[in-house]
Amino acid sequence: MELPKNFCEYVIPEGEYAVFECVGAVPKALQDLQRNIIKDWLPSSGYEYANLPDVEVYFEGDRNKDDYKCEIWLPVIKRIRRVSMTKTKYSFDDFIVNAGSKDKAFYQRLDKLLIDGGYHSK
Repeated sequence: MELPKNFCEYVIPEGEYAVFECVGAVPKALQDLQRNIIKDWLPSSGYEYANLPDVEVYFEGDRNKDDYKCEIWLPVIKRIRRVSMTKTKYSFDDFIVNAGSKDKAFYQRLDKLLIDGGYHSK
């Protein structure tokens, strides 16, 4: 199939998407849904935003009507548990003593990296 003039083809990379139905006049309904997705759904979903393009799917119909339906496809990945790192007076030497780690050299190297970046473990 040949693309019309002034159109270009873009292949969306494979990924996992959360699909949301949007009902209402565009653009307000889309803006409201996007705000709710980011503010309410995403933080409690167990997913985080993936580095892929968002997709908006528009179907035939009058986009100004209150019953118009379209979709938002949000790229997501399973949330990875993150360790919070903050500036503090404690170093990994304190952690090694408290945790009884046998690989002190590893933690000393890690501590140096964190100190160079201005951070220590909590």
